Amino acid sequence: MKTVLITGSSRGLGFALAKQALKNNMKVVAVTRNGSTLHQLNNENLIVVECLYTEEKGRKKLITALQNHKIKLDYLILNAGLLIKDKLEKISEDDLEKMFQVNSIAPLLLFKELTKNGCLSQSYHTVTIGSMGGFQNSVKFPELLGYSASKAAIMAATQCLKEEYTDGRFNSIALGSVETEMFQTAFPKGKAQLTSEKAAQTILNITLNFHEAGNGQIIPLSLSNP
Repeated sequence: MKTVLITGSSRGLGFALAKQALKNNMKVVAVTRNGSTLHQLNNENLIVVECLYTEEKGRKKLITALQNHKIKLDYLILNAGLLIKDKLEKISEDDLEKMFQVNSIAPLLLFKELTKNGCLSQSYHTVTIGSMGGFQNSVKFPELLGYSASKAAIMAATQCLKEEYTDGRFNSIALGSVETEMFQTAFPKGKAQLTSEKAAQTILNITLNFHEAGNGQIIPLSLSNP
């Protein structure tokens, strides 16, 4: 049985990803701050780790949980994200830093800890969830500068990981409009073209299969903009 780690898995796209992976008979390590919705799934193949992995103590808690369960991860889906909508002239330095911390820095620090502590299988595949807002030459929108820039950073960093770690595969998905709370925050009057469930199916398929043919790629997943 293959094992996948999913961050930001308690709601929205992350929750849909966890459910889809369980349907595919995978062992799921679900990383979240609050696992109440995940515990309700009552699945023996689900391991819920409640931690704030943006902090060092949270990452250590996750590593300890993986070691206690003797788990080697085959797939990583680094999905957690933060969107604070505001124009640059109004947004606080703290909020801007928070978005880069959650969307760009924390995924890299988590990956670093996983590799350092031998938590990955011999042929792992890491998938980061970026955004069409950070995709080169895509349409940009006001008040989403911080979010788009931080997602552009993690997509570029994913390509850089390919050059530093030759034992695994690394790809990023530039996600378009998906029916989530975050999309409604960004576009209150907008209508998403993909449900969380359909997006989760597609992302999981990419995670399980794309690395056989592609490495270091940014893959647009979008039917519209937004």
